[in-house]
Order: sequence, then C-alpha cells, then structure tokens
Amino acid sequence: MLKFQYYDGDIKKSKPKGILTLDKFIEKHAKPSEKLLGVFAQIEEATNNGDIKLKAELKMRNLFYFTPSAIFGEGAIKTRNGKEYKSYRCYENIVELNPLAQLDFDGLTTEEAVSIKNYLFEQYEQVVCAYLSPSRKGVKLLLRIPKIELKEDVKDSVSEYKDYYRAIESEFSSYKGFDPAPKNLVLPLFISYDSDILFRKFEDVKEWDIKEVVEEPLYQKYPLPFKPYKKLKSNDKNELRAIRTVRKYISG
Repeated sequence: MLKFQYYDGDIKKSKPKGILTLDKFIEKHAKPSEKLLGVFAQIEEATNNGDIKLKAELKMRNLFYFTPSAIFGEGAIKTRNGKEYKSYRCYENIVELNPLAQLDFDGLTTEEAVSIKNYLFEQYEQVVCAYLSPSRKGVKLLLRIPKIELKEDVKDSVSEYKDYYRAIESEFSSYKGFDPAPKNLVLPLFISYDSDILFRKFEDVKEWDIKEVVEEPLYQKYPLPFKPYKKLKSNDKNELRAIRTVRKYISG
C-alpha cells in the first residue's frame, strides 16, 4: 500500500509528523475537519480579495502538508552560520522515492479549475487523483510514474525523477496555469478539500513512463470546455506546438 509523510500545520516545522496511506490522503481531501473548512474559507476570501500575502500566511501557518514523491529519514546534518542543524526535507535525507509526481495549475477561475480537473482526469489514465486547490482557483494532480530505486548517490535518483518531470512538463505546460515548481520533490503539498475529488485505485492507474521531451501533446483533443492554452508570446517555444495541435484535432 502506497504511503507518504505528512507534516504539522506550520511550514517552519519540517520534521515529518507521521505516515498516511494514499487512500487516507484522498479521504482527508474529500472530508476535511470543520476547523480546516474554516481555514479554507479564509483562504478563498483572501484570494478573491487579491490579498496574496494573507493567503500565503494562512496556508503556511494553518494547513498541514505532504511530500508525496519521497520519504525522508531522521534528518541530515547541515551547517548554517557556523552552527549545525538537522534538515529533514532535503535530497540528502531521502530514504525512498514514491512512484508519484505532483502537478499544479494556478491562477484559474473556479469554472476553469473544475473544467481542467475533469478534463485532465478523463484524458490521462496516469492521473491517480485530481482535485481543486484551497483557493478553488487551481488544480492539483498526482500522477503515477515508475518506481525509482534509490541509488548510492541520491542525486542520481533525483535526476531520474527530473527526467520524467521534464517529459511531464513538456506535455502539460501548454495547459493554462501549469506551474513547474513541483519538479522539486521536497516542496510541500498543502492539504486542500474537494468533495468531488476524482481518483482511481492506484493498482489500476497506468504509469507515466516517458522520459523524453514530448514534441506534441499526447492526449489534447478538441473541442474543449474552453481554450486551455496560456497566452503565448510570438517567440514562445510552445507556440508552434500549440498551433499544430489545434489544427490537427480541429481538422479531424
């Protein structure tokens, strides 16, 4: 059974608090506590008011978080300003890599977020779960990738993870709101809530086993609920790919 770590509702506390299963992760997102629902309401209000600072503070001080792509050990000794300290969420402290990659889509309207969530879950059999972000204006996905064995030099294993993520980014970067930050697998994934979270049994999910950069999107089909592409500059490297894909699927 797939498991990963969760952390206290304070971003400054980087020591894992415990372990939970993927099934429990999904359950917590579908049915959060009343206390968390109150925090989510405040985050949504801050987002609607354009108060990005308050939104960030609410998340970092109140929401517990996860690191679904890796399991960390008892802490790696590091030095800062001549003093030793333990670092938990760092590459040197990884003891196991999970077959999961996190994807984020931000800066959407709620309507766009719901449409993208549903569309990506339907089109990509590699998606384990898809749900709305705490602000209701973003989407989170967990994507199944092959299990990466931990090598003697953990950086080699992380490099292999990033090979998969480069291919993921080349596939999904044309979708509006795509944020490549989760390629850094030590970043926190804050809890959210979505009573309509979409999920599959992990054993039934197809693996994303592509490491090469995808020249043209594999699954984008038209018509879509709305135009999913970002506003591209004329010299954007994705523009030609986007135009070719649109023409290909519209022309049948």
